[in-house]
Amino acid sequence: MPGRVRRGRPRQQAVQTKHVTLTPEAVALVESFADRQGMNFSAALETLTRLGLQQAPPDAYSGALEAAVRGAAREEMARQTALLASASVDAHAAFFLALLLATRGQTREAALKIRQEAREAGRRTLRTRASAQGRRELLALLAEDGA
Repeated sequence: MPGRVRRGRPRQQAVQTKHVTLTPEAVALVESFADRQGMNFSAALETLTRLGLQQAPPDAYSGALEAAVRGAAREEMARQTALLASASVDAHAAFFLALLLATRGQTREAALKIRQEAREAGRRTLRTRASAQGRRELLALLAEDGA
């Protein structure tokens, strides 16, 4: 009876689920290999099988390497996303604190004008590329020093 064919994760190729009976010693050897190589049990068993069938090592390791690279990329993207979210929350809090301090003691009209100017400055910053803005500011500083 053929195994169930499914779209495996993190691999892109189809995999088949098979029931394999192994001795405890063989399980221990495969688990040890998997730990040393940083693979899961299935990837280790497939790699060892391919090597045993005289497949070239780069081909034998390709599935496990693909899975490892995908996992590392996924972890790094998750870390970057968390860092960006944290920076966004911190910037948002800093903006409101600065706005509160800037409008303290101001009339309602003056506070509204400060808020509008802050929003417009934020929009300008988003519209302009940071590198172009940074170059202009650096050129202005250099021009002031040379004058």
